[in-house]
Amino acid sequence: MAAQPARLLATFSVRRREAARRGMLAAAGALASAGAAAALHEAARRGLAHPLLLDGGVLLAVLLLGVLAVRAGQRAIYCFTHPPSEIRIYDQGLVWQVGRRSHRFRWKQLVRYREGARTLSLAGRTLLTWGAHTFTFASGDSRALVELRFSAAQGDPRAFAAAARPFAASITGMRISAALRRDQPVRLHRDLVVYPGGVEAGKAEIHWADLALEQARGWVIVRRLGPDGRAQDVGRYALHTLESPGGLFDIASSMRSITTAAPRRQTAGPPAAFRPGA
Repeated sequence: MAAQPARLLATFSVRRREAARRGMLAAAGALASAGAAAALHEAARRGLAHPLLLDGGVLLAVLLLGVLAVRAGQRAIYCFTHPPSEIRIYDQGLVWQVGRRSHRFRWKQLVRYREGARTLSLAGRTLLTWGAHTFTFASGDSRALVELRFSAAQGDPRAFAAAARPFAASITGMRISAALRRDQPVRLHRDLVVYPGGVEAGKAEIHWADLALEQARGWVIVRRLGPDGRAQDVGRYALHTLESPGGLFDIASSMRSITTAAPRRQTAGPPAAFRPGA
């Protein structure tokens, strides 16, 4: 049976001319905001409208000025320090070309994934972006690792994460599962470790059958289910600080399906075999 051709899911292509254009638009907006703030300040000085209304307008104009000035500065930095790039995401892997460097990786080569890019949005529109999504791939048959970073210089980090997240979650989930079968704990955060029997969040040990996870507004919330089914928050972790969070959700879903098929434990605390060798 012939192999299925790779299906293109998303393309992120940035050229210096485009970065310069966006930077000029942001700079023009910053100048317009500065003019609006000056006009409102003058109107307030002359008493042409209610002072609170004018002061609020001045504050809004100043905030917009600051945001647009930062965006203009970011675009200027991207234009002069980042080479042209094109990144294509396929259902079987990705092609990563930045300047003269080109990488091709299949998803099965993925070792770790961190969603490190963060955004400040208003009314659904992105105002500021900082940080980067980071992939770590195994390079061919060697043990060398290659790290690739996707930031706002390459495109919209939210759209990129939406396209890459399902594949990253599946592969990192399988890697976590393979490590657990070898009785090797996996540390996703300094205060969050995955064991064969469940997870350790801070000082709390939670069996798979009692674990509930939620991702909301850039946070991953770890909860423990009580005998009455009520969930108690145990830990909250910023998404950008976690290694392979999608893999955690993937393995937790699989383990919960297995453990809930068995009778629910009635005793408190983790089982004796929570950690390897216990």
